[in-house]
Amino acid sequence: MAENEIELVPLDQPATLNEVVPAAQKPAERPKHPVSAEDKERFFKSFLDDSPYHETVALFDNRVKLEFRTLNVKENYEIFNQIDLDRKSGKAKNEDSYLMEIVQYRLAVSLVSVNGKPFAPELDRDAYTPSDANISYVSAKAGQLRAWPVYKLAGVFNKFNEFEEKVQQLTGEISKTDFWKAGV
Repeated sequence: MAENEIELVPLDQPATLNEVVPAAQKPAERPKHPVSAEDKERFFKSFLDDSPYHETVALFDNRVKLEFRTLNVKENYEIFNQIDLDRKSGKAKNEDSYLMEIVQYRLAVSLVSVNGKPFAPELDRDAYTPSDANISYVSAKAGQLRAWPVYKLAGVFNKFNEFEEKVQQLTGEISKTDFWKAGV
């Protein structure tokens, strides 16, 4: 072997696929959130009324109260229409920015109020007039969130995530026989 040559040492071939790609991990179980009888009652009523489920959650030992509501199918479509506009205009260039925008859009449309003060009421679907064909009320509402400090947005988003997990939990439990205890 010449002085400047590097000797290549053969590596052992993996014996099984698990040595190349680790076996899939069991998905983490979703956290369980406390569900009160009042939560179930409100969820049941909103289910029957075809209306959004609302919940108020607290930060800072009840000093900040956030009210969230579930989205309807039309609002979900409007969020995806906005993200489609974002992709076409170059705003959501990659998967990370795409996902980040969707999360902010969902939060912006779901956030009803902060400490009882309505969140961006002038930017609702019916009242908003876009100044640009690429910006709907969804994007305009999310723009309000972008003015917040990062730590505030992170704290509110954390509570929003808990709200959505609880709604998923309630939705998953409605088919269980013990979800609703009928009164006499």
